[in-house]
Amino acid sequence: MKLLIFSSMGNRSDVLSSWLTTRSKKDLDLESELIDIWIYSYVNPDQQFQTLLNRVTYHDINQHASKFQNLVHAYKKYPERFQKYSHIAILDDDLIMNPSQIQEWFQIHQKYGLDISQPSFKSGAGLQVSWKCTQTQPDNILHYTTFIEMTAPMFSREILEKWLPDFYPYSSSLAGWGTDLFYMLTLDPFKKYRYGVIDRIIVSNPIRAESTGM
Repeated sequence: MKLLIFSSMGNRSDVLSSWLTTRSKKDLDLESELIDIWIYSYVNPDQQFQTLLNRVTYHDINQHASKFQNLVHAYKKYPERFQKYSHIAILDDDLIMNPSQIQEWFQIHQKYGLDISQPSFKSGAGLQVSWKCTQTQPDNILHYTTFIEMTAPMFSREILEKWLPDFYPYSSSLAGWGTDLFYMLTLDPFKKYRYGVIDRIIVSNPIRAESTGM
């Protein structure tokens, strides 16, 4: 089992460095075995960001597309790359998470046999919880839901590849908001115990001041 983290990203060295930060060589070896990162840049990288991009598994540039549009581009151009991954997480470029959180999220997703999951969102000043079902429920490992927000969904590759052909005809026009409603309705949101918000993994989802690579 191996996870791919996929994102469209501006010059967010703070975010990318959080995904890459490792505390020990043992953690680094484990993460390199379990987790790869693929970044599509939507700006020309500055020097600091480029240094971090040199450490990710794959890097492409597409300045005028959202992360799901870039995912479609990647699947069409490099289909063979995806075959080694059991799961794909598609993250916004403003979510700070460390490798331990990502790894635990991946483990919980697998343990509970989920089709799609996401981290839970912390509430507070400057943070957004657009859907009540995505807010952290304290003392839970996870809670089941009928909706996974497009901010940070982790798909099993089987489920993602089942949905993508339905998305292809609309991917050029459905750039941002609404993609999550599309995949949930296409995949049947009422399947029991297949969609989960991981309360153990708490993430701050900042209110967006400007357009980014969602």
